[in-house]
Amino acid sequence: MPATPPTKFFATYRGWQWIKHQILSEYITRWARMVGSFAPKIHIVDTFAGAGHYDGPDGGKVQGSPIIEARACQVYNGQFSQHSRTMDLFCIEADQENFRKLGEALNPFGSVVQIRGGDYFIHIPEVLKDIKADPTLVLFDPMGLKPITADRCRPLLARAGKTDVFVVVDFQIVHRTSGQMLPNGNPNPTHKTAAALVANLDGFFNTTAWRSIAMNSKHTTADRERLYLDLYFRHVLGESYKFQCAYAVRARVGAPPEYWIVNASNNVRALWLMNDCLASVDPKLMEKTITAPNQLTGFVDAAVEAYRSDVESEFEAAMIATLHKAGGTLSFAKASDALLAQFFGRVHEPAYARVAKRLVKNGRLSRQQRPAAKLDPTEILSLSTT
Repeated sequence: MPATPPTKFFATYRGWQWIKHQILSEYITRWARMVGSFAPKIHIVDTFAGAGHYDGPDGGKVQGSPIIEARACQVYNGQFSQHSRTMDLFCIEADQENFRKLGEALNPFGSVVQIRGGDYFIHIPEVLKDIKADPTLVLFDPMGLKPITADRCRPLLARAGKTDVFVVVDFQIVHRTSGQMLPNGNPNPTHKTAAALVANLDGFFNTTAWRSIAMNSKHTTADRERLYLDLYFRHVLGESYKFQCAYAVRARVGAPPEYWIVNASNNVRALWLMNDCLASVDPKLMEKTITAPNQLTGFVDAAVEAYRSDVESEFEAAMIATLHKAGGTLSFAKASDALLAQFFGRVHEPAYARVAKRLVKNGRLSRQQRPAAKLDPTEILSLSTT
């Protein structure tokens, strides 16, 4: 059982959940237009849909992921009805009380949504039959990691057809489990729950390699979580997904992660889409971090603008350093790839070309085409020799 019962969990809206909801809202809208341009039918599958609403801090209701998804379907279908393009939603919720609330919350959306109760795994055959080989966005947002072991996710992750994946991963249970393990990574028999917890995490990571990471005292918590993500990428998502990324959801700038949003796809455009959605969140998180009662008018706006400027200045310096490391010349595409690893979720895609052009204008870089021309991915950038 999770530490917090599912029904109680959805009775509280935590201060960082707006991040997931904003990312999801923006991503779905743009993802639908991207994949819908070549497919008449597209789908969203939410395997842990929850109650549909949270109880907000002011006593009102806050819309959860299923409402965001259903509304996106409704808007998309209205915009593209004349083109015979449709998007629908398949929601599954295991907790009976949350399932009841979910039905009430999604009832206004009619046939756009299908709802099922119980363990998502038993509904996979129906889901696969329904979505066929159509492009589909699959969401795994469970409480804990027990419900999403690799073998239970595989039928959806390895399905035929274009699949984009969102997985919410909370490593708190991994950290807690390490306290019930022997130095060699085996379960400590003095803890009754140790064997089951360790076995479940073996299943989640699809490998026992996480155990040595957990028991290595030289690793910080941040080190461990990055290494755990790498295991998940390699042993669960594997070669089925060319582009894999993760974003740490934090309550404020500089705080430890509450959980990670993992995104996987096989299209570079989807990767850049995720990057840009995250880059929209980044300054808003800074705004929330520094906002306090009785502040001077304009202070927050000025501080956020300074933060944006600092990030772009850091990006400029990194672009120069990347070309230095490459011997002075590099194609714009390769420079962008190298920088994306460092600035993922912090800098919008259009800024890559904008910064490169500014560096050319300032005489720090040179390029093959005229300074104002659009940067082609294959165009060579060079460090200025003057």
